[in-house]
Amino acid sequence: MRNKIFTDSIALAFVKIFTMASSILATMILSKTLPLEEYGTYSTGNLIITTATLISAFGLIDAVNYYYNGKDSNERANYVNTIFLIIMICSGTIGIIILLAQNLLTVYFHNPRLGMIYIYIAFRPLLANLSLGLQNLQVSIGKAKLVAIRNGIISATKLGAIIITTLYTKNILTIFKCMFLVEALSLVVFLKVLKDNGVHVNPLKPKWDKFKEILYFCIPLGIYMQTNALSRDLDKYIIGFFENTKNLAIYTNCSTKLPFDLLSGPLVILLIPLLTRCIQKCDYKNGAEIFKSYLKVGYISTLSFGFGVILVAPEAVHFLYGDKYLSGVSIFIIYIFVDMINFISYSLVLSAKGKTRDLMIVSCSALAVNVIINYLLYKAMGFIGPAVATVLITAGVSFVLLRKSAFILNKSMSGLFDLRHILRFGTEIAVLFGIFIFIKRFLLSLRIHYIIILLIVGGLFVISLLLMNLKEIKKCFTVLNNINKS
Repeated sequence: MRNKIFTDSIALAFVKIFTMASSILATMILSKTLPLEEYGTYSTGNLIITTATLISAFGLIDAVNYYYNGKDSNERANYVNTIFLIIMICSGTIGIIILLAQNLLTVYFHNPRLGMIYIYIAFRPLLANLSLGLQNLQVSIGKAKLVAIRNGIISATKLGAIIITTLYTKNILTIFKCMFLVEALSLVVFLKVLKDNGVHVNPLKPKWDKFKEILYFCIPLGIYMQTNALSRDLDKYIIGFFENTKNLAIYTNCSTKLPFDLLSGPLVILLIPLLTRCIQKCDYKNGAEIFKSYLKVGYISTLSFGFGVILVAPEAVHFLYGDKYLSGVSIFIIYIFVDMINFISYSLVLSAKGKTRDLMIVSCSALAVNVIINYLLYKAMGFIGPAVATVLITAGVSFVLLRKSAFILNKSMSGLFDLRHILRFGTEIAVLFGIFIFIKRFLLSLRIHYIIILLIVGGLFVISLLLMNLKEIKKCFTVLNNINKS
């Protein structure tokens, strides 16, 4: 029988690869075309957008999935309409706050050039959160492939806009204008697809009696999302305050999240509705199997790409950003470990169970500790200190959330992993890493071009490791598909 989860995941993965390639190409063009200070302004604007988007999301994106899949068909529209109204209120408010606080932000980042882009920054979170909510809704009605197609088209449009504006104007104001228009277009596309499939979203027709219930779910989750976002980007704000715009540009680029989750990222989109239904029905046996399979796919894919990139870190930085960013290689490597630790969405089980208060407590505690550690390690280690702090905090939070997830699923932490496979997988990584280090040194001695080294060493390492574990990945998808059919 057809493995729907596998085929949908592959479709989403291909689009993610295209999206990743588009994003990398856009970053390469911007990094290599714009001066460091100009690119620093661009990256600061994106940092503000990213933080504001995550803060204003307020757990509402997850609420779309939670209530749509957890309520009967008669109630779904009431909850969905109410959720989208709250999204508009929260995201619109954060936009107004950005406009009111623009002078403070300019002083904080020591960058007066930010003044010209605030108007195109302020309401990007509104457009982004509405699109993300509609994306979750579209997946919930079984239209994941349409999400993939839409994401591919939007990525291509963004890339085209960046290429044209950068090569012809080199004006970051024009770039932000174009990105705003593309986000608006994305929103229109989602609404059209949903309408064509009989799903009508009307935030102007909320059910006021649902507000309290939704907020009860969202406020703890929202605080978790907000503090988690701040914790993730805290090091960049530390660097932005203590360092100049050029160093912020280097740090921001080299700490960019890399798309190692080519398989686990698309997979989690498909698993959210399935896992939510299992947990809300107290079907913890199948819930545990879903999460266990997700974990295995996550660490196989993420660690394969992660260690492959570590092998060729200087070459990767040179290729992605140019030689003027090579001073940030250490930051680049440290952040690869951050990405490898974050090989799955650790909040998945707790969110599906409605344990948003637990998420809130963990993230608030982590943020408080992170502020202290970031400051102390910056003073002790300088430029790389905040990156090291991010690794430590990420590892600690991941451990706590994984432990809590195991408890909900009536499993021990070790019971969520295939320990025999982990031992074998770790051995494969160690052996292949040693072999490819030798190959890289040999190629360097021959003065081979760095791009060829990047492809041969990094590419072959990743391909070899994934092929060696392809059977295990297929087993996971078979398990997931069987649960989905049942």
